[in-house]
Amino acid sequence: MQTLCDHGVDVRIVAVSDGEASHPGAAGTGCDVRGVRTREVRRALDRLGCGQVTVARLGLSDGAIATHVDDLAEWLAKDMSADDLCLSPWARDGHPDHDGCGVAAARAAQWSGAHLLEYLVWAWHWGRPNDESWPWDDCRTLHLSRRSAARKRWATHAFVSQTKPFGSGANQEPVLPAAVMRRFWRPFEVFIEAQADV
Repeated sequence: MQTLCDHGVDVRIVAVSDGEASHPGAAGTGCDVRGVRTREVRRALDRLGCGQVTVARLGLSDGAIATHVDDLAEWLAKDMSADDLCLSPWARDGHPDHDGCGVAAARAAQWSGAHLLEYLVWAWHWGRPNDESWPWDDCRTLHLSRRSAARKRWATHAFVSQTKPFGSGANQEPVLPAAVMRRFWRPFEVFIEAQADV
């Protein structure tokens, strides 16, 4: 996103859910997880230099995106054209919400003619270099400058609810511990250039 913002490209984000199910015990304490996550996204965008980016919040239930794939695909396709680049989670990332978003984005891109690049999140944690089910030939790498990599790392620290103990009880473990975060701090991004029909 920051590369596109730095080049003056109009970037729009669709927040399909607010990740409110990441801390199920927090709701009982009066903590507004949706509000916290919304503020964290805005802070991260500011740190990336993308503070002007519009975020469309759909408010679908965290954990239930797979039940809304058809409607989500139609909603996305209405706002896409053949001139657009769509970035979405890989449809086989291994998290049901990410997979559902990936399938919906692939359908919307196919219907609208938009170019689709899928990114990996949880797949980095379960995938193996010799896994023949991965589309290695369709992977593309974007190398980040030192400045861009540093800004990305700074932006990830905006997600305190994910990277620090949060919610009910002082012993609540981070959703994204340091070992997971290190994968996001590499000086490159990998995208899958989608080829398959969905």
